Amino acid sequence: MRFNPRLVLAMAGFLIAHFLLPYAIRWGSAWESQAHPTPAEVELNGKAYNGLLSHDGNGTLHLTDGSGHTLLSFQASDPATVNYHPHPDAMSPLPDWRRYLPFVLVAGVALLCCVPTLLWFARRLFTRRRPPPAS
Repeated sequence: MRFNPRLVLAMAGFLIAHFLLPYAIRWGSAWESQAHPTPAEVELNGKAYNGLLSHDGNGTLHLTDGSGHTLLSFQASDPATVNYHPHPDAMSPLPDWRRYLPFVLVAGVALLCCVPTLLWFARRLFTRRRPPPAS
């Protein structure tokens, strides 16, 4: 069997997409959440806390006051009631670039790994084959 670098690149692209895209989605969501925390009221163990709610990459939720001091940190599995308040400024889709950038970068790398194989396959699929010369 002959070594085919296009096949190795395509497999690398598939592995990158399969294993890294879920992490890119999680990282982008955490990055956006930390850049633009959501105003919320959290009730945990009978006490109510008001502040800005964000989360990090491992699923820990952080409630902070306006100056950035952490009031409360808890896991999503903790028995807390979270009431989200409307965001004070109307958010346009443009500030959400942090959410999508890691996904776009990882998907772009995966796609670039697969492009040589896709072009090779398309060329072989759509190229007209010449009949063998008659003897």
